[in-house]
Amino acid sequence: MDNQEPPKSGQLSTCSAPVTEREATSELLACLLLVAPPSLTAEDRAAWIAVARQTVSGMSADRFRAGCQKARETCRFASEIIPTIFGNFTTKSESSSRYISESGFIYHGDEDEVMRVAAQRADWTTYWFAKSRKEKTQLVRPN
Repeated sequence: MDNQEPPKSGQLSTCSAPVTEREATSELLACLLLVAPPSLTAEDRAAWIAVARQTVSGMSADRFRAGCQKARETCRFASEIIPTIFGNFTTKSESSSRYISESGFIYHGDEDEVMRVAAQRADWTTYWFAKSRKEKTQLVRPN
């Protein structure tokens, strides 16, 4: 076995094994506990972790760890964790059109479509997240 140095912070190795179920559970729980509302029961946490773990299964361990680090640094709500983990290595156009609700529902389309579907599903966390991203995007676009 060669003694290859692990990637430095912010670097991803070119070939990484998929994240293990144990590591996924540990990292996702660490992310969730930082933003979970007090009303989130142990049963709700377990359900969220199960869905989130399934969502990230097969992801490279390096990319997953980097995404979790970013999520712990930036997320304010549980609904932001998975999109942040995936957004850590997707292009802006891919990450801006993909939202995953706390329940694991995957939204597709632009922010207006996400807001429309989220309102129909009464998924207000995702609705407000999409709305805030839309407003931020509008503020930085040149006229």
